[in-house]
Amino acid sequence: MGPKVVAAFTKAHEAYFARIQLEIEGIDSFVFDEYLIGIHPLYSAAVGGVKLAVYESDVEKARVVLIKHQEEQRAYLKTIMHMCPKCHSTNLRRISAFHFLITLVFVFTFGIMWLILYKKRKCKECGHSQAW
Repeated sequence: MGPKVVAAFTKAHEAYFARIQLEIEGIDSFVFDEYLIGIHPLYSAAVGGVKLAVYESDVEKARVVLIKHQEEQRAYLKTIMHMCPKCHSTNLRRISAFHFLITLVFVFTFGIMWLILYKKRKCKECGHSQAW
């Protein structure tokens, strides 16, 4: 019963985070190709990424743990993305039409394209405004 690949990642730290989650659940895991990707990151697609492998007897349990961990990460990032960094309120509003018109003026006047992607939100509780 040799190791079997259960997940592949583009970066080595992602594989190690997943490995830690598996170790917390008591599943032995191994990371492969992290040094090759670390030396030359563009080889990630050619090699198949940084691979995380477990023993064949733990494959199903490992996949369940990884899916659960991924869902927890998404939920956490979703709450952080919609939270004011100053007062931690989730009561935000997007600065709308006026900001969009100013952005268009800058784009047509100065040719600055990144401003059109700039999304600014304002906290209704403390008044703090920042790009989220």
